[in-house]
Amino acid sequence: MKILFVTPYFPYPSVAHAGGVYTFRMIQGLAEHGHAVTLLSLVTEEEARHLAPMKAICSRVVTIPTDPHWRHAVQYLPRHLLAPATFPGWHPKLAAVLQNLVAQETFDVVQLNWSELGQYVGLLKQKSATVLCAIDVLSTTLERDWANEKDFVRKLWLSWYAKDAKRYEKKIYPQIDHIITLSQKDHDYLMNHIRQVQASVLLPGVDETLLQLPLQLHESKDIVFVGHMQRPFNVSAVLWFYHQVFPYVRQQVPAARLVVVGADPPDTIRSLAKDPGVVVTGAVERIEDFYASSRLAIVPLFVGGGIIKKAIDALAAGCPIVTTRIGVEGLAVRDEQEVLLADDATAFGHAVVRLLQDDTLWMHLARAGRACVLRQHHWPSTIAALEAIYQKVCDRA
Repeated sequence: MKILFVTPYFPYPSVAHAGGVYTFRMIQGLAEHGHAVTLLSLVTEEEARHLAPMKAICSRVVTIPTDPHWRHAVQYLPRHLLAPATFPGWHPKLAAVLQNLVAQETFDVVQLNWSELGQYVGLLKQKSATVLCAIDVLSTTLERDWANEKDFVRKLWLSWYAKDAKRYEKKIYPQIDHIITLSQKDHDYLMNHIRQVQASVLLPGVDETLLQLPLQLHESKDIVFVGHMQRPFNVSAVLWFYHQVFPYVRQQVPAARLVVVGADPPDTIRSLAKDPGVVVTGAVERIEDFYASSRLAIVPLFVGGGIIKKAIDALAAGCPIVTTRIGVEGLAVRDEQEVLLADDATAFGHAVVRLLQDDTLWMHLARAGRACVLRQHHWPSTIAALEAIYQKVCDRA
């Protein structure tokens, strides 16, 4: 098949956000199966350094230079305020380049990645079958953010953003031939709230290098958190753990150390490294090294959507996790079986201490967590399911 991928964030192997990793792996898997994939992407100056891996696997790569998101938002502030749901995927040149591409070349399928790119479906109808990989269903994530927000001004903004997203999804999603969600939760929401939508769950695969790490119990007392630190919910998660949970953990296990791994940590996170019990790494090349050297991973999220990559990666690496329920939402895991669940500071602290001290519990969770990932998050199965979706929409077109 000839497939056009369109994305507002450039995908490459070491991209710091989960959606970019998933997009890269989908393109890579399709190319390995003999499909001709063209990529159209917005690209910042920073991302442009990573063009080579995509050019090596794609039939063609077309990029549109853009500013970082915050600068783009300031430059086009009125549109950002009036249409926040579509703004992250909107660019003055993107529609024109996309229209020119589909006029020049016939594609069997055009896959739009991220919910906000659904706005371009009107340019594609009657030319190609259309698939939208939603990554997150915006309205559900934003409504949860709104419910958890304490700042009055930001709460007003999130209320408007969520309403705009809901209007947008109800208008655009039925126009697309097929919607892909990354979790059963998001799929069920679409089925219950948006009429005449065709959708499937496509569980993302996991990096095979993580599955190859030995399940070896060691004496480390490191507690690792992994996440892109430009995401406010990751910053809030680390600060919550450090201030509300970590003091109790260190009281019980003085050797415990918090290791924060992720690109672009703000000052509030970097300043934690003044504490000798905290390490802040910034961006790293090999995330598997930190899972291999840590006793456990934490996923203390209270907002979020889609599938949480940090949880899947830790389970695949055989690094047991303590998490809130939201932190593993969409994953088929059970408390005390594959993970330890805790939704308040006291319970979270007790669970972390248990994993730091109980070798039998550690080994049980390490084995069960990896087995869970092997059953459900396998890239060859994911690519095969994606190809079946393409065939279905092409047959229907």
